[in-house]
Amino acid sequence: MVPGFIVFSILGASGQAAANWRSSSTSPDSSKKSSSYIPSDWRPFKKLTDKEYAEMLEEKLLRVEAEIAILDDNINELRAAKQTTDSREQESSSRSRQDKER
Repeated sequence: MVPGFIVFSILGASGQAAANWRSSSTSPDSSKKSSSYIPSDWRPFKKLTDKEYAEMLEEKLLRVEAEIAILDDNINELRAAKQTTDSREQESSSRSRQDKER
């Protein structure tokens, strides 16, 4: 138990010393550019400005509105098709009634 305590204490102290050395070696101008250890080219995400975020939301809204318009057209076509089939069924049933009466 004591050897593990010593080993991990040394590892923790050396890691903290390396982090302190890294933060003291950077100049004040470079700390404004990047506040992370990972370069911005390697990060999967980027910070968006308010304008970029608004444009992205407008594009998504436009896509959703287009999909809604397509679905509305499909619904109208189905309703029209149903009305034509209903009217054909009514005509055929009225003809069959007339034939039975004769």
